[in-house]
Amino acid sequence: MLRSRVEAVLGSLAVTLAVVALFWPTWIEGLSGFEPDGGSGETEWWLAAVFAAVALGFFALSRRSRRRAGLKPSPASE
Repeated sequence: MLRSRVEAVLGSLAVTLAVVALFWPTWIEGLSGFEPDGGSGETEWWLAAVFAAVALGFFALSRRSRRRAGLKPSPASE
């Protein structure tokens, strides 16, 4: 049960980071002053895609962990 919750929290964190990257395309430059892509925001778009993929992976792992534990998925997760 704990593993499923940790995976769900990590998935939620990855979704949050993906949304931040979508709505603030120059957040790396804004927070650190470092410009890995010259200020174009391309790196952040790639990070948004990676964060979204990581979130999907964590949510899939969470669902599998819940099923293995014999727990019914909550209505919100279906």
